Amino acid sequence: MTSARNRPTHSELITVEVATLDQHNDPGHVFARAEFQSRTAASSFAVSQAAMLSAGREVDRIAAAVNVRSSDGAHTELPFTGTPNELAVVLSSEPGYAAGVRKAQVPAPPAVAEVIARFADSAPSRIDAPPTAPDVSEVRVQSTRPGPIPDSRTVVGVYSTADAKRIASAIAERVGGSVTADPESQKLTVSHAAPITVHEREAVERRHRIASLRANIATLDTVRDRDHVAALSGELGDLQKRTQSFEPRADIAPIDDPAAQGQSNVSVAGQPSTPSMATPSLRAVLNRRPSHPREATPPVQSPQPRVAHDLGR
Repeated sequence: MTSARNRPTHSELITVEVATLDQHNDPGHVFARAEFQSRTAASSFAVSQAAMLSAGREVDRIAAAVNVRSSDGAHTELPFTGTPNELAVVLSSEPGYAAGVRKAQVPAPPAVAEVIARFADSAPSRIDAPPTAPDVSEVRVQSTRPGPIPDSRTVVGVYSTADAKRIASAIAERVGGSVTADPESQKLTVSHAAPITVHEREAVERRHRIASLRANIATLDTVRDRDHVAALSGELGDLQKRTQSFEPRADIAPIDDPAAQGQSNVSVAGQPSTPSMATPSLRAVLNRRPSHPREATPPVQSPQPRVAHDLGR
């Protein structure tokens, strides 16, 4: 059930930050940061950018934070450290964020991306051919993952039908997938199971069990079925202790605070920005205060709009 703090209001600003982790497992440079008035957009951005950072920097784990400011107050809803897939699982556990996770666009696994790159230019492109041309087909690769982790959908290219069949078959053979043809849309789709870690699979299983327990508890009478409710609630509590969850903290100023007025947390890559005093840094959110010197790392560029890279410099 969505709590009061997760019900959207017209005056809310939701700030999302995604950052690297340094050699001490502390939050490093902020890779992407943006503000939203929709939790759906915020979660889609968080998962997409986390996956892009992981793939582009070739790192498994990232840090993320979701901060919410409104006229009624402010809090940090999610301090997170883990893999992008685990972030998707955590965000999907809250009704206000779940739809955005399903809409997230994430890149193909690195090994699959290498295979796609190897064959994408192996035949002349027919991208300029009329959409109704009978001898043209588009090749796509879909890397599937267990829900609620989003799938990856990658367009390889548009080719003559003969070349498209050859390329799709070659990719399927190397990634361990199968080819599905849709003559009506003139598309060939290579589907395969993307690898996930044991910890990510366990997180998915916990997520489904938590959802099942919540649904079962909601149907029971708290008086007549109190023993059953107590047993299910105990199991639910144990699972939630092993799952990163939303933790409200009143650690940022409300939106109508004079210190927050006239300041924006939205920065555009390549433009100077003034950090808002109303939103804590990602390191503060995660309550980490390392004394180690940090190594500067080059930013990974992202095509997403309204994103600032390496704001931590």
